[in-house]
Amino acid sequence: MVCSRGGGWVIALFALLAVPSVSTAHLLSSQDEAYLVRLGPIRMCVDPDWMPFEKIGPDGQHVGMVSDYMELIRRRIDWPIVLVPSRTWTESLELARHRACDIVSALNENAERSDYLLFTRPYLASPQVLVARHDAPPIGGPASLGDRPLGISRNYAVAQQFVQDHPDLVVVEFDSVSEGLRKVARGEIFAFFGALFLVTDTIRQENLNSLRIAANTDYRSDLRIGVRKDEPRLLSILDRALAEIRTDEHIAIQRQWTTSSLDEPPDYTLVWQLGGVALALILGVVLWNRKLAVLNARLQREAALRSRTERRLNSTNSELNRSNRELEQFAYAVSHDLQEPLRMVVSYLELLDRRARDELDPEAREYLHFAVDGGKRMSALILGLLEYSRTSTRAVTMQPLTLADPLGEALSNLAMVIDERAAQIHVTPDLPSVIGDGNQLARVFQNILGNAIKYARPDTPPIVRIDAACENGVCTCAIADNGLGIDPRDFGRIFEIFQRIAPPEETDGIGMGLAVVKRIIERHKGRIWVDSTPGEGSVFRFTLPEAP
Repeated sequence: MVCSRGGGWVIALFALLAVPSVSTAHLLSSQDEAYLVRLGPIRMCVDPDWMPFEKIGPDGQHVGMVSDYMELIRRRIDWPIVLVPSRTWTESLELARHRACDIVSALNENAERSDYLLFTRPYLASPQVLVARHDAPPIGGPASLGDRPLGISRNYAVAQQFVQDHPDLVVVEFDSVSEGLRKVARGEIFAFFGALFLVTDTIRQENLNSLRIAANTDYRSDLRIGVRKDEPRLLSILDRALAEIRTDEHIAIQRQWTTSSLDEPPDYTLVWQLGGVALALILGVVLWNRKLAVLNARLQREAALRSRTERRLNSTNSELNRSNRELEQFAYAVSHDLQEPLRMVVSYLELLDRRARDELDPEAREYLHFAVDGGKRMSALILGLLEYSRTSTRAVTMQPLTLADPLGEALSNLAMVIDERAAQIHVTPDLPSVIGDGNQLARVFQNILGNAIKYARPDTPPIVRIDAACENGVCTCAIADNGLGIDPRDFGRIFEIFQRIAPPEETDGIGMGLAVVKRIIERHKGRIWVDSTPGEGSVFRFTLPEAP
């Protein structure tokens, strides 16, 4: 948006003529007022470096578009909102996660943040664009980027969603928009994905004149206020305050902070002098009212479209969850019901082997042995499928616990095989506390430790080392062994059901243990992976949420 240098005060005069004064109506009930008194001043976390949306200035003050919105809210509810200082956006999110602040001023809603935040209605939208150099070839869309590197901002929800929707992109993450745009200007990456207001302001501030808006995208930031999850009344109060913000107030804030574009603003001074004060005032009021009507119609269309899309997504998610539950119940029922007839088949085959062994020739006895062995293996596979299904259907009890507890249970269950193989288990003292289900985590340790002992080198006693460390609310546990190791090509396959990397005649098992482990870790909101060198051993790592 471009403003005239000479006629800027005239535009301000148009705004005064066309915009009514700010409403002072009180939005709070007596219960709301009592609640705020108990709560005290509303503590607010912000992004300390995200202009023109917001930042924490050198004097420690909150400034930017979002700051103006927060001031409107403060006036509407007549209650103090105080800033909680932070150095980075990641630090602000961690403060919110640990309830060191009551609200986060502006962010996009996603599943991860919904674990600890509630979200108001959106109050500020910004389209997302691709920025490239002026001499770069045209960009037709994400698919046209090919293998050329694209920069995004770390820990920003819209950028992460863009990457998830286009997994073939070569992505480079940056801590700031400024850093990413400078890399584009120097030709070190091809393009950058970011919010229009943010990238244009950064380009102007840092004189990155070699850059241009190369393409629009279908993505945009719908910024909302995040409210700590245990304060739903505060969410209701803020939603009512946001609903009271008028269209002209939205426009005034956005005009104030987005008056610069990538082009040099024209000078309307001569037009103003020749046109006359009266004609300019009349024309300004007409254009202003027309623009308001267009913006209102656009907002209504976008709100209706967003509402329809949300309803379709909710319906699809509900249907998908129902189908997943039915599929898990079906797998459980089938595997359970197959056990009895299969057990009968194997029993009669073994009975036939005992009674008719002397009457059968060697070839027939060998066939009978194959049939019994196959039946037993099929029974083991069905039991494995049953266990895998139970992992998803059985309720879990998430509570704070020390990792030493499920590890101790697993070591107790494996005591006999540890003694038989003379295995050495080394555990780091003072294992951290996590949030999890003790029984299921014991199964995780038992499966991984059992594999470490089972796949040890024949001439070397198994040695297993277990340690864990926590950072930013996430604990990472590592289980290292000196066994046979795993070919890197098999790293992904070993976590799939019925996948084995050793021939059946070399070791027992059905290839289900690590699939069960992966399912348990995912139910705990974590992830699991392996690093290994064939012949030297493996290190399995998995993450769990740290206990507060």
